Amino acid sequence: KKNNIPLSWHYWLGGQFWVGYGWYWGVSSINFFFEVCGLKLSEDMMERAQAYRKVCESVNYIWPNSDFIIVCARPKKINRDTDGRLHSDTEKSIEYPDGWGLYSLHGVQFPEELWKKVVSSDMPFEEILKIEDIDQRTQAMKYGDSEKFLKYAKAQLLDEYLKAKPFINRLNDNPILSPKIEGGEMVKYQLYRIPKGEIFTEDAYYVLYDCPSTDRKYMSGVVKCDTVAEAMAWKQDISVEEWKGLVPLVSES
Repeated sequence: KKNNIPLSWHYWLGGQFWVGYGWYWGVSSINFFFEVCGLKLSEDMMERAQAYRKVCESVNYIWPNSDFIIVCARPKKINRDTDGRLHSDTEKSIEYPDGWGLYSLHGVQFPEELWKKVVSSDMPFEEILKIEDIDQRTQAMKYGDSEKFLKYAKAQLLDEYLKAKPFINRLNDNPILSPKIEGGEMVKYQLYRIPKGEIFTEDAYYVLYDCPSTDRKYMSGVVKCDTVAEAMAWKQDISVEEWKGLVPLVSES
């Protein structure tokens, strides 16, 4: 309720965003029966269905009232992650023609100023941990310096694992494993436990690992594990032996 005007979800129509809406499958489901199944209704109902379809193809949200109708223009840009959530660390995740939009990281909305601090990767972990919203804080942690965070959190190293990075023969693109001795390139994986206390209410487990293609370090939360292999296998939903058999840059990205 804003400005003494009661608002609820059923007071508006979703337009473009409701073409396949879950609980009744929207325009996409209706037009399947018309176009694929050959369903015919009365002329009046067919005209209404066609009109609603055209509206959904041209505008976003619609707020119909007895004396007027407010419609929202379609966004000019939508950025999403692989799971379909609003996401961008370079620009607005969704933006409308007048410039208004939202900043989101993996579906979590941020104020513009905080978003800029987070994606700069220069935000000190002390500041990241002060973010009150737990979802924002979780996303922000992905952009901080992982090693500094582990040091700040007094993390304990539980296990370490090394894999040989393959040498790619550029003549035939045949990957050959680098030797594990005499300076061969290795990919390092480490499992840490962060004891409960100031940051977490219970022990937290994280894996820190190298990206074999960019040499950047990534950190990811995992369930309670004793070894790196267990943690990485859980993360990829495979067995421990399967993960150990994956080769960086070949079968493991």
